[in-house]
Amino acid sequence: MLDAKDDRGAMTVEHFGQLVHDLQYGSFDTPESVLTGICAGLITMKPIRAAGLFRLDEASDRLHWLALDPFDDDLMHRSLVQEHVSLSGMLLGKSRQVQLESANPSGFVGMPAGMYDGAALGLGVTADRPFDDDELARLSSFSTTAGLIAENARLTGLFSEEDDASSTAHLLGFIAHELRTPLTGMRGNIQLALMANRKGQHDRIPNRLEAAIDSVDGMSGLVQKLLDVSRLERGAFPLTLDTGPIGQTITRSVDSCLDRPKSAIDRIPITGDTDTMIEHDHQTIQEAFCFLLNRITEYLDDKAIPEITIADSDVLVRVQVSYTGSVISDDDLAALMAPLSSTRLSSDRNDQLSLDLAYCRGVIRRHDGQIFVHADTPAPNQQSIEILLPRRA
Repeated sequence: MLDAKDDRGAMTVEHFGQLVHDLQYGSFDTPESVLTGICAGLITMKPIRAAGLFRLDEASDRLHWLALDPFDDDLMHRSLVQEHVSLSGMLLGKSRQVQLESANPSGFVGMPAGMYDGAALGLGVTADRPFDDDELARLSSFSTTAGLIAENARLTGLFSEEDDASSTAHLLGFIAHELRTPLTGMRGNIQLALMANRKGQHDRIPNRLEAAIDSVDGMSGLVQKLLDVSRLERGAFPLTLDTGPIGQTITRSVDSCLDRPKSAIDRIPITGDTDTMIEHDHQTIQEAFCFLLNRITEYLDDKAIPEITIADSDVLVRVQVSYTGSVISDDDLAALMAPLSSTRLSSDRNDQLSLDLAYCRGVIRRHDGQIFVHADTPAPNQQSIEILLPRRA
């Protein structure tokens, strides 16, 4: 129970923004600690008395708590049982929220919070007075964000369970593999130039030397990107922050993606709050989205195109890239969700793509943002990648 003198803060945009920041960058090192952190953070705001996250097991048609604070709140437990039908329907998309008034004196409010480990997730709270419309809107927005953060923590945990020695070996193997190709090409072209010189075929020498220089340039670019990713993962990469419309930066990313010689698509629509102003490093965000879009095009169904939607949500901006196609591979998912040093790379794929995705992840995280991957949505073959960026970095 809370003390009679209630000095908690109100449900303001600033308090929700601080809670989101704490969940992302605080001392929450397991998915379970994130779930409990969400509930513990909510009860620091008036008029919330208790908060919990519950999940629907469709196989058994049962609802159960994943986290609850305080755990002995009687109304929370009774609401989950008595309102099973309405709460289950809400989680299955049949309603936006469930709001019950009670003379207890608290009332219970439940709302969807996305998916967690393949099952529908819900947020439930009790309050000592009815919420006003603004409070409900902020709580609903936070509910979706909290669910994404929880699922992100779960996925990150799956790809970060290797010991340091193994992680170092993977990274060294990655670097050796990526440097071997341009070195081999450079050596081969120099040898061919020497052979042409011995045979008096001097007209062939310039082309071989230019090819060798191209290999050197490719190797230099790779080394620079490795250094950038390393600094991003250590938080040492410098950002040149400037406030500007995020839609303009993403438009430049789209243009770069479409200008690729091997691009198989001719357009990527951008809709939503494109004029939303946020503080960001325009160049690095442009490169990050370009790398992401380049990779997504490999998953598209025939004649399909990605679509980008931008939504302004108080302290955060949501950028969702949706597409019709296959589910993102485990390798690419690992590169997006975990540091490059802990990512196990396959020998049968282009590892350069992992470096591009690692750069994308690092840039988003350096801006205090998050990446979320949604697969197996209700619509067939509909996939999406969602990126949250704070309006102020």
